[in-house]
Amino acid sequence: MTRRPVNSKMVKQLFALLLLVTVAFIPSVANVAKMQFGAGKSYVKYAKQVRVADSVLTPQRGSIYDAGGNVLAQSAPAWRLYAVVSKIKSEELAMALAQRLSAALNLDRTELYDKIKPDSTATAEEREDQDDLSIKRRLTVDEYSAVKALMEQELVKRDNSKVRYADVLYLVPDSIRYYPNKTMANVVLGYVDYDNKGASGVEYWYNKQLTGTAGRSIYLKDAQGRKISSEDQVLFEAKDGNDIYLTLDENIQGYLESALAEAYDATKCVRAYGIVMDVKTGAVLAMGVKQDGSPDPNNPTVVTGEKTLEEIKQEKTEEARLAAEKKKLLEQWRNPLVASSYEPGSVFKIVTASAAIEEKTYPLDKLYNCKGYITVGNPNRDGRNFWCHKESGHGWEDMTTAFVNSCNPCFVTIGQSLGVHKFFRYFEAFGFTEKTGIDLNGEVEPKPGISYHAEDEMNLIELSSCSFGQSFQLSPIQIITAVSAIGNGGKLMRPYIVAEIRDSAGTLVSKTEPFMVRQAVSASTAKTVTGMMKRVVSAGSGENAYIAGYSVAGKTGTSEKLLAEGAKKDAYVASFACFAPGDDPKVAVLIAVDEPEGLTGGGQVAAPYAGRVMENTLRYLNVEPKYSQAEEKRLEKAAPPLAGLTTDQARQRLESLGYGCVVYGDGENVVSQNPPEGAKLPAGSAVAVFTDAASRAVKAEIPDFRGLSLGNAKILARDSGLNIRISGTDEIAGDLFSYSQDLEAGVTVIRGTVVTVYFKTTFGASTVRD
Repeated sequence: MTRRPVNSKMVKQLFALLLLVTVAFIPSVANVAKMQFGAGKSYVKYAKQVRVADSVLTPQRGSIYDAGGNVLAQSAPAWRLYAVVSKIKSEELAMALAQRLSAALNLDRTELYDKIKPDSTATAEEREDQDDLSIKRRLTVDEYSAVKALMEQELVKRDNSKVRYADVLYLVPDSIRYYPNKTMANVVLGYVDYDNKGASGVEYWYNKQLTGTAGRSIYLKDAQGRKISSEDQVLFEAKDGNDIYLTLDENIQGYLESALAEAYDATKCVRAYGIVMDVKTGAVLAMGVKQDGSPDPNNPTVVTGEKTLEEIKQEKTEEARLAAEKKKLLEQWRNPLVASSYEPGSVFKIVTASAAIEEKTYPLDKLYNCKGYITVGNPNRDGRNFWCHKESGHGWEDMTTAFVNSCNPCFVTIGQSLGVHKFFRYFEAFGFTEKTGIDLNGEVEPKPGISYHAEDEMNLIELSSCSFGQSFQLSPIQIITAVSAIGNGGKLMRPYIVAEIRDSAGTLVSKTEPFMVRQAVSASTAKTVTGMMKRVVSAGSGENAYIAGYSVAGKTGTSEKLLAEGAKKDAYVASFACFAPGDDPKVAVLIAVDEPEGLTGGGQVAAPYAGRVMENTLRYLNVEPKYSQAEEKRLEKAAPPLAGLTTDQARQRLESLGYGCVVYGDGENVVSQNPPEGAKLPAGSAVAVFTDAASRAVKAEIPDFRGLSLGNAKILARDSGLNIRISGTDEIAGDLFSYSQDLEAGVTVIRGTVVTVYFKTTFGASTVRD
């Protein structure tokens, strides 16, 4: 092969081109070397200064409303303060920040300084990588203003250099949970913890729905934390939480809590608690507890109550005090309506009677001779006497009379007629071997052998004690659900607290539909038992829950607490369960008073307050009363117009309507009256008529009506220039005495004012259980 001759001219051109390229790349190579070996640290520092910011966008927590749309819990905008620890490079700056922020935010200065002071062992690079520190969440308006004012200032250091507080501090949006009614329905609503997560009650059970979905904002920021460009931002919007609408009604809740507070004060009990339920649906209209200390969800970690705080104070060491405080706080937030149980006592006779009627094991007209006790088993070996609250005995009685008398020996006999298998079948049918399924946390789970007797382990003595509500335990929510089943034609409903859930735009997400668990007994049996319960209120131990026009059906209960519960000896739970109107039940009420002092009968201790809650609730719901002929004669009438009449004419008009007339002043004609025209006047009232302004200006002082008989209360009202409205029981019932009044003693009012005085009968006013 012949080699081509080398073109020397081309070689020279290629060499020149290579030399030119080499020379051109020398600066670039030098720069690379400089970055690698000389100025590398400065470029690393710059890279760290231009960072990717990834911020979480917190969604707004949903609100909680009552059935009428009133706010019970709501989140409000707040702020969270952060410190850029990597930029706090001197102890002088750390000390200044700790001093200013501790004063503005009520923080411990030393603790704050220890968190933000420079770490002498950390390298500059390590400090650059330190995370920002959260100083405080949920700043108040005043705290926010103080921090903003500080961020507009500079610190002049000892070397005369300056540092802007805004370079080391920044604020981000936050939220604070607000409960406008403070302690109202506290154990039902629950509270949120420091991280805005539900910790108990509705807040806990529906936390996922209330929380919503967090969003994210991703962008580049410079060394001062400023966004470099909006064009590069990636934004995922947060989705606010859903709103919860409860079945609770703010007004009915108020009626319940007011009655519980009065029961607590009057009986000096450990606690009083109650539930109001819609009989037909199982919706809870009110639920509450009154005890020493009522936690405020606005300050959920603060223990309250004079007795409670004194108990904590008595602990000898700080460690013991902290442990006691933690325990008491958990106890105060515990909802006893779902999380606790007690022996129902004679309220359970509703179930025993229902089972016997349904199974036809004990005829309604069968007579039993109560001698004051009944012996079960062999009296010489393992037999046991079960006593009646009337130790002399009731004598001959049928089932209805025994129910009204709350006769234990008769109901032992009725329970034995069922036998263990049939008795236990209805124990199950009314839901006592399972949770009710209410949508609240902490519901106690019934356990065989612990809270109730298992069927295969129940003997004759246990069957006998269970027949009148002893030797097993039920939760309040179980009891009122079972009682409501009687008022609902035998249908056992699942109780619920949330009516519906809506998103932040108001669109319906879900709605709770009433759910029938099972038909516990037939409608005919339920109707028969309802009639027996009505007799308890009209002529038995439940007279103190009487309400004119509403034929209340109820049952009293008094149960001795087991010593194993930690209770003191001879401690009782007094209770009363009822529903109304008896002919078409709509509302059920349960009131339980735990360890009352003095009287312990459910008819005395619990029935008056249950009756008051029931009356207020039915009237609030506009349930039309149906009066008997006897009740109609005692109905209130509207006060007639009297202004302009002569005093004689006014007297004649009032007397024609069955009312009295008391004249004040020396004039001849009526200038004004009290009660005013159209106001409701109780039977037997006297209208005050005034003939001049001076006579109307003279006030009457409200006396203390408590503890008086009906006759003496009327006399005191007349002598004080006042009228009284009798409430709490049938006026024709015997041995009435007053225990409360709606206007406080010592208050001055216009003469003729009507004061509502609450009475109760002394029926069954003993310290033994019924």
